[in-house]
Amino acid sequence: MPFSRNERGEVKIHLGITHDITELEEKQVRLQEMAVIAEKTTNAIMITNQNEEIEWVNEGYEKLTGFSFEEVVGKKPKVLVNSVNENSEAIKRMRESFAKKETFISELVSYTKTGEEFWVRVIADPLLNKSGNVFRYIFIAQNITELKSNEGRLLQSYERLKKYAFFTSHQLRAPVADILSILDVYDYDNPLNKDNARLIQDLKAVSHKLDGVIHELNDILAIDTTSFENKTVKLQNLQNIMLVDDDKVFINITGIILKRFNKELAIQSYTNAAQALKILKDKNNNPDAIFLDINMPDIDGWKFLENLEKMGITTNVYMLTSSIDPSDMEKSKTFASVKGYFTKPLTRQVLTEHFL
Repeated sequence: MPFSRNERGEVKIHLGITHDITELEEKQVRLQEMAVIAEKTTNAIMITNQNEEIEWVNEGYEKLTGFSFEEVVGKKPKVLVNSVNENSEAIKRMRESFAKKETFISELVSYTKTGEEFWVRVIADPLLNKSGNVFRYIFIAQNITELKSNEGRLLQSYERLKKYAFFTSHQLRAPVADILSILDVYDYDNPLNKDNARLIQDLKAVSHKLDGVIHELNDILAIDTTSFENKTVKLQNLQNIMLVDDDKVFINITGIILKRFNKELAIQSYTNAAQALKILKDKNNNPDAIFLDINMPDIDGWKFLENLEKMGITTNVYMLTSSIDPSDMEKSKTFASVKGYFTKPLTRQVLTEHFL
């Protein structure tokens, strides 16, 4: 700038003043960077004035809540700070923190524009001016809905495990002890001993009790599942049944039970799943129904079913297994050929209810 002039008004001296604005420029760049981060972060960010009326929200807020900036500007933050019963204590603490001009941190439940529930961890800070008075509040919310869901599942699992521990140490141990006692006092040298008949009856009763306890144990640890809608079929209408199970004793007993209901029934029995599949390749030998076990060596029930699909065999299959795992029941529903799921043993009651 001109500093002094001569008599003719011409500038004799120029004065130059410079300011080092490097730090100011750096701050400006950082502010711009922070603004971009705030806008693009997946966390929801909301800024209100001292009256807690919304002045600005980022894209993360819009995506999380479903509300646009235009819909919430100038309004109270009712979404991130929802006054529902679950939040009553947290909001009370927030008021206390704001009164002390302190940071507030808590987990809150809220609802989107469409009414969908979500959970957030909110950090809210009062911003102070040079006089120490609040002129804005900034809220940063992280979506923790999945985390809360996992937390709930962990608590459920913990309760199941506690109940499981009680059952294994009490309900399960009792029938096992009874069975061992019966086997110990049974008179093997004198089968006609009158006490033996009563012991056999006791053994049957205790065995049923043990089976019930095992089912209850499985229910404790199992996830919720829907029951299998077993398709009813007339046993008298079946001429040929294939049994596929690696347990020879079970095959023999099941064959006897089936024959008692239909003496004309032809039964193909295979303890080797691969051999049964080989027979099924000849479509002239296909049975009317297949009773299939799950847990078998080499080729289990699932691989057997996969092979049936590859061969184009649509014979009705009934899972007949010792597994009471609900995940096995759910998996069996994915195979179109499977029409029923029954747990061993195959009793008169099951045959009467579903095959007569």
